[in-house]
Amino acid sequence: MPEPDQMSPENLAARLWFASDKVREELAALPGNDAVLAEALAKAPSVLGAAGFDFAAPSTSTSLRTRALVSASGERISKERDPGVFAFVRQYPHVLASMAELQSAASGQALLSVDAAEGAIRRIPMIGAVNGVVMPSLTMEMLRVATGSDAIKVESGPTGVRRVEVADLAVPTLPNGEVWLHFAPVDQG
Repeated sequence: MPEPDQMSPENLAARLWFASDKVREELAALPGNDAVLAEALAKAPSVLGAAGFDFAAPSTSTSLRTRALVSASGERISKERDPGVFAFVRQYPHVLASMAELQSAASGQALLSVDAAEGAIRRIPMIGAVNGVVMPSLTMEMLRVATGSDAIKVESGPTGVRRVEVADLAVPTLPNGEVWLHFAPVDQG
């Protein structure tokens, strides 16, 4: 939801030139749909997804509001202390994220981007980075919010990411912070 809702009452009031002044005034007096959504997001545990982009587009930006990930020692991840993370995880220079009003109201914000290999998704990232800021995948951030955890921890070394932890779950990863998908067999009987 990177753009204001065009069907919001105040936007409709401005476009309904043929309606009476009273109708336009009453529409303009109603709360905007984006404000109503932000209020709902603030009242409940909620996480917004954002898509990483390799290029700038009209609705992309270079940052979004997110909770910092921490290293296994509990310190905020930085390029100086955790070069293995930055050298290996998928980096995006741009992001398609929700409007700032919605980002501020939500309990969390996370990446939902995956790289399809030959048209199929074989691995899912647990973390990624936007413009030098490491952030969690949507699944890890949803678990953090659902469990009330303060942080998502990333264990890394010179050869990359080893695992990502939230609450009492530790997920071993590939060096780039991804995990292989495993599909259960489908019962044909």
